[in-house]
Amino acid sequence: MKPFQLKGFKFQNKGIAKVLGELEAEVMEHIWKQKISTVREICDQLCRTRKKGISFNTIMTVMNRLVQKGLLEKQQGVNCYEYKPKLTKREFLDNISNHVIKDLMKDFKPYVLAHFAENLDNDDLEELIKLRKEHLREN
Repeated sequence: MKPFQLKGFKFQNKGIAKVLGELEAEVMEHIWKQKISTVREICDQLCRTRKKGISFNTIMTVMNRLVQKGLLEKQQGVNCYEYKPKLTKREFLDNISNHVIKDLMKDFKPYVLAHFAENLDNDDLEELIKLRKEHLREN
């Protein structure tokens, strides 16, 4: 499986839209919840949750781009194509955060470490220890 390659980081966006387009992020959130979806299902869901309508063709294009990016798998269903995530949301977030940290550390290590330490509080430290233990168990 080709891992998702981060091409940009949009600080002004929220959540996974920092690394995907905003519509791509919405589609991925829906697909992670559904586990497997069709273009029609995603289109219907987005039309219910967005103020502005969106065309079927736009959603199909976005979903096929997510296939090209290695985030979705496309398979022939009974009457139409079905899409499922290649990574869980957790795997995706782990991949992205690891990539961003490694890249920042490569260029700005002393600053990254200083700001990371500066922004930790006791609750964060406990969470960090817990996450590190989970990460070590998984690997």
